[in-house]
Formats: sequence, C-alpha cells, structure tokens
Amino acid sequence: YVSMMSNNISEQTKTDIEYDFPMTYAAMFRYRITDKWAVDAGVSFAVLGSSWKSGSSDSHYRIRQKVYNIGIPVSASFTFLDTRFVTMYATAGGAVEKAVDGSETTVVRSGSGDMKSVKNDLEEKPWQYSVNAGIGLQFNITNKCGIFAEPRITRHLESSDLPLRKHDTEFNLGIGLRLSY
Repeated sequence: YVSMMSNNISEQTKTDIEYDFPMTYAAMFRYRITDKWAVDAGVSFAVLGSSWKSGSSDSHYRIRQKVYNIGIPVSASFTFLDTRFVTMYATAGGAVEKAVDGSETTVVRSGSGDMKSVKNDLEEKPWQYSVNAGIGLQFNITNKCGIFAEPRITRHLESSDLPLRKHDTEFNLGIGLRLSY
C-alpha cells in the first residue's frame, strides 16, 4: 500500500465507484382480505455489491464488496387485474433485512507491477430497513401459486458505513414465487 501511494505522489489520481444492480429473490405468501386487497409477507434474499478503484493507471487499489442479506418483507397490495393466468397489482410496504455474509477483496498494484490481493470477511453485518412502492405482475401457475416480478422504488431508512448502494432511494426488481390464500 505504501509503495502504491509513493508511486502516485506526482501522478494524477482518481477514484471510480461502481454499484451492482440490487437483485432480490423472495418467497411470498398472500392473504386476500377482499377480492381487491391483500396482505403479503415472506422471506427474501438479496445480493448487494460494489467496487471502487482509486489511484493512477499504474499504481492503484481496487476493493470489491459483496454482501448477502436475508429479509422479511411485508406489504399491502391492491389488485386491479385478476385473470386465470395473469394478476396485476400495486403494492406498498417495507422490509427488515440482516446481512448474513459478506466479503471484501482488496487488490493493490504498485507501479513496478507488484500486486497483492487480500480477501476478508466483512466484520460489520448491519440491519437495514426500507419502505417501498411499486407495481407487480404475476403469472398464475394455479389459482393459489404464481411467479411474480415487482419493479419498485425503495427508500432505505438506515444505512451502515458499507458503501453498497449508490443512493438511499433506488429502483429495485423483486422476483419470486408466491402462494395465495
């Protein structure tokens, strides 16, 4: 690290940060209150990642983080189209997520071409809270089971020091299997 820093004293440096598109997989259960209104709850699994590179083109460090979250999403939904094969609905709710695993890989390259790579487990495994709203499309396999996709806007209320999201408010795509009762 010191060699990389000393090689950059007279070099122009910059930092680039990239964020992976957040993807969430879920198994959801829907309880219908009326023909139009329902309450959803389930279990979700999300993969978050980010990477950043700082330094010059010859001497730099690159850090890559991956975090795996398990969550409990809860929402209310209003169905505006319900046929045998397709259901469309609007949804709003929230989620509680806990980071259960993660890693950080750091690669340091000095001007001489020396590279050093270190991989560490993330010590901080934060809780994360969010609220969201979106629309959903479900393809009904049976009258009680379907595969869904839910593009939504999510606002993260608590954040840790881990730079895993570009913004506190983001577009998210949830996909999964739903059982309805």
